[in-house]
Amino acid sequence: MNELALYFGDDYRVNEYIVLKNLKLDDIIRVGEDYYFSTIHLFTTIPSDIKSFLYDNFQIIWEDLSDYECFLLLLYPQITTEQSTLLFDNLDFTKFHMAFNQNTEEPCLVQKVNDQTIVFDSYAYEKISTMLRTMHGLSKKVERAGSKIVQKILIDEDRKKVQREQAQRSTEHNSSLLPLISSLVNCSDFKYGLNEIRQMPIYAFMDSISRIQIIRTTTALLQGCYSGMIDMKKINKNELNFMREIKK
Repeated sequence: MNELALYFGDDYRVNEYIVLKNLKLDDIIRVGEDYYFSTIHLFTTIPSDIKSFLYDNFQIIWEDLSDYECFLLLLYPQITTEQSTLLFDNLDFTKFHMAFNQNTEEPCLVQKVNDQTIVFDSYAYEKISTMLRTMHGLSKKVERAGSKIVQKILIDEDRKKVQREQAQRSTEHNSSLLPLISSLVNCSDFKYGLNEIRQMPIYAFMDSISRIQIIRTTTALLQGCYSGMIDMKKINKNELNFMREIKK
């Protein structure tokens, strides 16, 4: 993964035939946040995210399903031509069909493009889902249950969480990007205006959010140390380096 290339807006080549676009904020504004992030979630949702849905509709325990199996079963069939062209260069997921990899004996997606066979297997899926999480600052939360009792508890908790989220969506509709954009524009540490932000790659934008938080936190720690309010011996020296690597 070439994160420097991502930062400067380069597209991500998964393999010879599959290229993931590195979209700008302007692209997201144009198609709409809800549509964009619902498309992203088709590739980043894992079984742990939909525990109650899997159990209530298919009697499947989320731990018995791999991420790729979940994608093939539930998510891939929902991908439209428009969503395909939004994220990928010259690739239409509606034209894939199910097949089996003769070498690994695992299911995969296959289609013909200009006499070339394009294979979308678990390896390609993992690269794309990881890249999308990296671009958008999304974390992968894998949950494991130690017993059937814990499984039931986690499924029940997930069901209640879904109900709360559905109730909240029915009463309000808020932009998730607007507070982030507004915070950056009104922050003295951020040097760009609205027009420049529209042209920022989503990866660079999310990086700026994290970097400015690190700069502000580091500055506060240094001021506390210099004023004698904080004992420097108890501070991790890396926390005083605002140029440190951002943990994705």
